[in-house]
Amino acid sequence: MISTLYQSQAEELMSSGWAIINAWRPLKEPVRDWPLAVCDCRTFDSRRDGVAADVVYHSWVSENVMVHHCEKQEWFFFPEQSPDELLIFRGVNSAQGLDAGGFAISTGWLALLIRRSFLDLQGG
Repeated sequence: MISTLYQSQAEELMSSGWAIINAWRPLKEPVRDWPLAVCDCRTFDSRRDGVAADVVYHSWVSENVMVHHCEKQEWFFFPEQSPDELLIFRGVNSAQGLDAGGFAISTGWLALLIRRSFLDLQGG
């Protein structure tokens, strides 16, 4: 995917440490159906819980990991997450490599929910 998206810069990007950081928030109103859930990666075993799967786009193909439920996994979700709450979490990092077994869940669990009341985005 990185080769496709960044073409000539891909090799340079992959030669140093990197991480994919995700930021999620509802756009209009609180999420009542299908809230985003995150798994504590310390409870995820890639050999037991993950299966490589193709992601097919119109002009290219990539690979991702399908996560299968296991009673040993610990999941967290944020019910009624509102547009003034931003969830930030790390999805993957270069220390894991790009093999399917480690691609979906990060090795160090990180999730942070920021409420707008704690961070004035309008002020200086």
